[in-house]
Amino acid sequence: MNTETMGVPVRYIIGNHDYVDGKYGEELFESIYGPVWYSFEVGNVHYIVTPFQTGADRRSGYSKNDRWRWLENDLANTDPDMKIVMFNHNIPPSDDYVISFDLKKLDLKQHNLIAWVFDHYHYNYIEENSGVLNISTARPDCGGIDSSVSGARMINIAEDGSITTEMTYYDFRQDITAVPDSVWETSIAGNVLFCDPLFDSGKIYIATVDEDYPRTCGIYCLDTSDGRLIAQDCSGNVYCLNCENGNEMWKTTVALGSSLNTSSGICVSDGMVYTGCAAAVTALDINTGRTVWENIRNKGEASPAEFVVTGNKLIVSSHWDSLTALDKATGKKLWENKDGDLRFRNSTPAAIDESTLIAADSNAIMIINSNTGEIIKTIDIGVPVFGSVCNYENNIYVADFSGRVVCLENF
Repeated sequence: MNTETMGVPVRYIIGNHDYVDGKYGEELFESIYGPVWYSFEVGNVHYIVTPFQTGADRRSGYSKNDRWRWLENDLANTDPDMKIVMFNHNIPPSDDYVISFDLKKLDLKQHNLIAWVFDHYHYNYIEENSGVLNISTARPDCGGIDSSVSGARMINIAEDGSITTEMTYYDFRQDITAVPDSVWETSIAGNVLFCDPLFDSGKIYIATVDEDYPRTCGIYCLDTSDGRLIAQDCSGNVYCLNCENGNEMWKTTVALGSSLNTSSGICVSDGMVYTGCAAAVTALDINTGRTVWENIRNKGEASPAEFVVTGNKLIVSSHWDSLTALDKATGKKLWENKDGDLRFRNSTPAAIDESTLIAADSNAIMIINSNTGEIIKTIDIGVPVFGSVCNYENNIYVADFSGRVVCLENF
């Protein structure tokens, strides 16, 4: 992709895997694409590109002070009325957008920062923080580690600095047509990607996601039941809604730990709501929303795998980390398994009984002792497994990456 082939200006930003062997990590990138930090202007927006901050694959040829001295000088020579958009492969260096260097501080919000665009987390993600939008988009070829759909994001900036975005999903371009012999159809705002609809007492409950900005997603009740509906958003807000009318019964904000959270494994057991994410698990009283315990693990990344309760254990899947069991009454870690076949957590495990789990990952289905975390047996099926494991009448079902459904009979 370049200006000639695309027909529009194309610019490049260095990522952690672009740091390769040489005199210094950026040498090859600079020889092909040019500087790793620079700025340009379009209309009344000043765009700033900066290099990867920490965790690059090879040693950088520059210190962080080199980068931020340049940035300080760039901003000092920028019209103070210009809006600022930062591009960096990584997330902002601080929640308040204040950069520290040379015993000095540089407050980007004082320079009209309106957006920080990044990509390292491989998520489709937008968060508004103190008037600044943090914007991330998953890989266009294979999506994200949290099952974010592959696609491209168009970011539009109006003259007044207001921002809207529009995602184009590569795998969901089919024209919508009526389903033959359907009893009824309805349309709701947002996207129903990966939602598990709930049916109770004549009503269907469904949640939608909106990876654009502004958002139009929500929780919908389609034509009833007494009781409570529990949901969590990507900012860690947990809501308890009245199923009859959608009124809020309580709302609690839980910690999300060190990782961005685009998925939650929320589940309910014995009057407790287990929520948060793999990096920070919280147990709430279902009647009041009061925090009973929290375990800030700060390990791994968000995973589409859901929390599972079996016996006295809460099973947590932490992507790029482990399969972990917590005591569901206290949050204390009982065991964790970092086996190479379990570290890439995409698939929700299934509890066969209080002492046996079935988990799928990489190219294998594993039988696990849920009391110890020990892998009892590994069955290699030759193809990666991302779907959840289903146990039905002593048969194990799972879908693999090739499109097959695999059944293990008489388990």
